[in-house]
Amino acid sequence: SKLVLTCGFRSDFKTNDLSQILEDESIEAAVKEAAEVSMGTEISDLDIINIKSLAEQVLSLTEYRIQLFDYLKNRMNAIAP
Repeated sequence: SKLVLTCGFRSDFKTNDLSQILEDESIEAAVKEAAEVSMGTEISDLDIINIKSLAEQVLSLTEYRIQLFDYLKNRMNAIAP
């Protein structure tokens, strides 16, 4: 999701710095190469808007899941250590 929000179209993967998202340089290089040689079809601007919206929802739900896990863990430790 973070990659989609950062780059958008696959043609933009090569020019963007992905080191903030992918810590390993070899993984970053592999992702950029895969985006470059991908044989998938191009997507429209409307499609990328929808895809980015869904990616934002995924990140939001992931953050909510982490918060909920921490809350439940703390409550369980307080109630039934």
